[in-house]
Amino acid sequence: MEVDVEFDVTADHNIAIGVAYESDHLHLNATDATSVSINVVALFFLLGLFFCTRIYRRRGRLCDKLFFAMIITNVMMAVSDAMIGLLNQSAVSFAGPLIRFSGTVLFIGLSVELVLLVLFLMSLLEGGEKLVSKYYRFISVPAVAMIVMMIINVFGEFIFSVDPRAGKFTFDDLYNTYYVEGTTVTFYEDTGVGAYNHAGLYFLIFIEAAIYILIAVAMLWMKSKVGILMFAANFAVWLYMKMTVPEISLVPFICTIIILYMLVLTMNQSFHVTEEEG
Repeated sequence: MEVDVEFDVTADHNIAIGVAYESDHLHLNATDATSVSINVVALFFLLGLFFCTRIYRRRGRLCDKLFFAMIITNVMMAVSDAMIGLLNQSAVSFAGPLIRFSGTVLFIGLSVELVLLVLFLMSLLEGGEKLVSKYYRFISVPAVAMIVMMIINVFGEFIFSVDPRAGKFTFDDLYNTYYVEGTTVTFYEDTGVGAYNHAGLYFLIFIEAAIYILIAVAMLWMKSKVGILMFAANFAVWLYMKMTVPEISLVPFICTIIILYMLVLTMNQSFHVTEEEG
């Protein structure tokens, strides 16, 4: 029997082919599943970087220590972001506190990662280690301010918030169900409800990122013009994804790509190791 089905899909909802996995406790839609998958890919890259850069850590220069710190910080960010995606629509009892903790770690990690990136690029300049020791306090000011705000956000929730229903979601909370009379056709509409949500002052994260990216571009201008093109390409990809699929989180993955670019940048530099440096 041929059935003519008319269904209204607005820009605010997704037909629930979006349900990737569903059980009594864990509901994972397509958007969250994509975010989790992207973070897993980032972790694979970071694991490879960790083992492939052992020789740099043995060399022990400041830039090597900063690079290692960037890898560890990004691992923390990727794990935290993956946990948010995994528990965003779950009915697991501890989902709410864990999402709040993971979100806090994610954005504190981002602040630390941005500072490390700028200090890393500064350490590659002529007399870089002296420049880092001279300016690291000044450079850290925006990040420290954001970290303090993220800690306060745990109680005030003005940057991101956790839905009070987190950990108690039911299928009815997450999906609208539509039936067509006389057939077995069923539609599920994702209501868009999730435990993790952006709050009114979320834009402060972009302001902080813009400050550090501008400083990083200035450093790259003195060291490598190609590096500026890499930053521009990353920004273009991020902007396109934000415009097309804004719900998918790309922050740890983009940071991973930037770390890979920084590794190539340092590999392209000629350097000499003295006996004193090992």
